[in-house]
Amino acid sequence: MTQQWPPLALMGVDPDKVRKSLDALDDAAERNGMWTNGLGTIKTDELHSYEEALNARAEAMYLSYGDPKTVERLMDTARNYVRIIQKTDNGHMHILSNYFSGTDAVREGIWGWSKPYSNLILHPGVALADFNGNPTVRKLVVDLADGYLAHGKQDANGAWTFPEEINASTEESKGTLTAKSRGNVALMQLLWEAYRWTNDERYLRPLQSELAGGKAFGELSELNANVIDILNQRSTWGAPLQGAAEQGKGGDFANLIAWQMSGDTKHLEKIYSDEIITANNRMYMVTEGHWWSDRVELFTDELQRSRLGGMALRRNQFVPGHVVGWRFADPDGAEKVGILVPGALPNKFKVLAYNLDSKPVVATMTGWGVAPGIWKVSQSGSTEVRHVEFERTRGLDFTFAPHVTTELNLELETPGQPLWDRPDVGIGAADVHVSKGSIRVTVHSLGSVPAPASTLTLVDSSGHVVASAKVPGISAPLDLLPKTAQGTLHFGSGVRTAGARVRVELAGSVKEITQLNNEVVLQ
Repeated sequence: MTQQWPPLALMGVDPDKVRKSLDALDDAAERNGMWTNGLGTIKTDELHSYEEALNARAEAMYLSYGDPKTVERLMDTARNYVRIIQKTDNGHMHILSNYFSGTDAVREGIWGWSKPYSNLILHPGVALADFNGNPTVRKLVVDLADGYLAHGKQDANGAWTFPEEINASTEESKGTLTAKSRGNVALMQLLWEAYRWTNDERYLRPLQSELAGGKAFGELSELNANVIDILNQRSTWGAPLQGAAEQGKGGDFANLIAWQMSGDTKHLEKIYSDEIITANNRMYMVTEGHWWSDRVELFTDELQRSRLGGMALRRNQFVPGHVVGWRFADPDGAEKVGILVPGALPNKFKVLAYNLDSKPVVATMTGWGVAPGIWKVSQSGSTEVRHVEFERTRGLDFTFAPHVTTELNLELETPGQPLWDRPDVGIGAADVHVSKGSIRVTVHSLGSVPAPASTLTLVDSSGHVVASAKVPGISAPLDLLPKTAQGTLHFGSGVRTAGARVRVELAGSVKEITQLNNEVVLQ
């Protein structure tokens, strides 16, 4: 159920409310002792160990991006992967068990096999590595993908087949991976992430083997990104899906691709009209009459792909593919503006927006799956061409006129500094302790590059700096253990702290991974 929350917020619906709910869920899991040594406290199978609130740890990162508490919870899980993921005598990295907890892993008999669903445990680590590029986590994920590929077999015609399960103790394998394999979607996340990080096409072999012979093209929907355009496969993969949609076959994903290929929104009309009917038919079942929390399903897959340029998250599809996110000045703005982001790429995309309201709607479009740098931005109805810094978590403001289709075109002009090569300092609400005349602040280093010295400031509600303090440099948490430093802000009498802001900044022109975690508003 909760994996449907982040996409809703990223599409512009109640983002603050959803973020607070996810944070509260994450905190409740910790209070209830659901984690031990970074993994689930109870011993259970590979799917349900992930659902023992490790999923909640990762979900929180989509909206509380870079928050120190959130990042360090991800570090806690990633640090403990070695309990269940190790290298065998043959030099292959494998998941050791499909029945484990944070204190025990059963490897005997039927429990010593890794399965496609076993890869769900990687969600927190992937969220961390996507944020700061932690080299230990990246190596583990890539080595695990290599360990799986080592069990592939190629026939005389060059076609590959891959197993469903692998025994880490014996290196035996069994089953044949197909589009219908249970948990196949989780394995595809591992392989796609390894490809994203390395650009090594070996990691596409299992996907290509699924698609061989012109079948199962719908399995591309297992990946959240705009894979067809990223891999330049419109003619080989897109055309068959478009043809299926034209014949009334292939389901929602085929219609989505047909729209991307043709620009004809009739395919989207088909998707959304069907989804409205489904939602109406299921509404009682998934609200008052719900049967279980993992059956509360009103998925937004194609809505995400069309509105965000890719899917952010779906249950068990944990490698983000969204290019942008949205926030509106009007609390109901998300429901007033129709948005399409067709054919989105990390370095170039278009936005088509139609404002249904009688008043202009102000929107902030935030970059997510975009390359950092200077971007050229143009907007229909204006001759102005902007050249602006744009990257993950940076927002651009736009005004959508009423009853008009607005077209935005964005293209990377000059690549910027990669995010993983940057330091990052962050503070959260739990790091700020107010007492009479002073505020003690814990500053966290969250990047994979050491953080140089920083400055803390206290800014009152009128915008005046009333106190500042220096914070020494902090090493990078490459060992996946928190790295912090303390600073104290001293202020005189008469300073009202309610509504004031505590901010941490690096000196000079040093760029950080994100600015979302640099400020706390005092209550």
